[in-house]
Amino acid sequence: MIKHQNYDVIIIGSGIGGLVCGCYLAKHGMKVLIIEKHTQTGGYCTSFTRDGYHFDVAVHSLRGVKEENQIGILFKDLNIKSSTLMTRIDPSDAIVFKNKRLHIYNDIDNTIRSFVSVFSNQKKEIERFFLFVTKTDFTTLYKRAFKNTFRELLDNFFYDEELKTCFNILLGNLGLDSDRISAFSTLVFFRELFTDGGYYPKNGMQAFPNALEKKVKEYGGEVLLFNEVQKIVIKNSKVDGVVLKNGDFIRSRLVVSNADAQQTYRMLIGKEYLDKDLLRRLNHLIVSPSALIVYLGINSKLKNEERCCTLWYFPSQNSVRCYKECFESKVTQIGEYSICGLSSLSVSHQLNHGKVSVSLTSMAPWKEENYWSINKEKVAEKIIRKAIEALGIPRGGIELKEIATPLTLYKYTYNHNGALYGWASIPRQINKCIMPQKSRIKGLYLCGHWATRGWGQGGISMVVNSGRTTANMILKPSTSSKLGVTNVSHAYS
Repeated sequence: MIKHQNYDVIIIGSGIGGLVCGCYLAKHGMKVLIIEKHTQTGGYCTSFTRDGYHFDVAVHSLRGVKEENQIGILFKDLNIKSSTLMTRIDPSDAIVFKNKRLHIYNDIDNTIRSFVSVFSNQKKEIERFFLFVTKTDFTTLYKRAFKNTFRELLDNFFYDEELKTCFNILLGNLGLDSDRISAFSTLVFFRELFTDGGYYPKNGMQAFPNALEKKVKEYGGEVLLFNEVQKIVIKNSKVDGVVLKNGDFIRSRLVVSNADAQQTYRMLIGKEYLDKDLLRRLNHLIVSPSALIVYLGINSKLKNEERCCTLWYFPSQNSVRCYKECFESKVTQIGEYSICGLSSLSVSHQLNHGKVSVSLTSMAPWKEENYWSINKEKVAEKIIRKAIEALGIPRGGIELKEIATPLTLYKYTYNHNGALYGWASIPRQINKCIMPQKSRIKGLYLCGHWATRGWGQGGISMVVNSGRTTANMILKPSTSSKLGVTNVSHAYS
């Protein structure tokens, strides 16, 4: 039950962007209500339990927790102690490609040494690339990379195609191949991955949104779970509130949608309130791919145990082709590799009596229900076979299996086509004016990975930034500075 029928701000969706926005607005004293159709907050950053096994839905780790970075700024502003909530896993990532094994360590020098040990013939080029990614000022990065693809940038640094492939493999974090993805988006992501990655909540990924939900309530805000917004009410050309699926009307002078932009504009508002330019963009913008995710409960120790957040296992396939064909809605490469979420191996609360939980991901295009009802088990088996090779999972040790298809991801998030990262971060789609956080409808704002901010979509830390900057747009500048709401350019400098 809610306390009021009239709010300053209603936030639709309790993904991390919505929770962050709600925290800042409630801290400022605004009467905030967050409405979530699921039974818990967090969006893709949630967890679930089956038969004693704990699984994270889609997010394997967090980045940007140092005090000068996105989540670090958030924790400081909200007085959350990162040392209490988070642990850090080193290395954060392991890449197995053909017969090569590389690691992304918490220390950049160790990461460089790992790459050089495998590609010693390109030592100077590797050092120059990591220096460029981690030390170049953002203005220069923008000028060098904004209009280019990441492949074009890689070609300027390296000649070895296998080395380029290893960097391309990591683009599974962004859902695109190097031939398509914005170089600038990739550099922003890589800077954080190489310098401030590998964080994981001590009590599982759900602990992160739970901490933010707690802060919303501490500041006087409300969170309404298991309720779905059916309509955003527009009156006299401005927001007047929302109607829930059960028919209840809740008035609010402002609405922030943390939901899918297609859902927000087409379903919750309606075409009659949209101009031709916005409709054209909605018709032509391209979304990021989805995924098929297999959750395994294993009742015995792994033979090839790898202590990291994510193991990227590509035994022989060309990762550019794997990601590219997924983006083109082809299915031939699904399951030819396995992205293994292994954070549970480093967190003791999930290792009960020798049991281990892992998640296995392969990027997947949107297909209708009939396709997945026929093929999901077959595709899942391919992914599991790759994981058995990579991790040494005893075949008889698999005690539990759950499968999430793109339809599953859509069911719980309403993300268009089950998209993992909102709009695809191709060069022509990252401009902040394409889907701005402040809409042309008075009182309506967007936040999360469906709002564009100038550098594409890059995971949870960028969603945190989106929630903060949307709150900053709503709050008056004279008061937002007192809350520690950081200007976006400063936060990424």
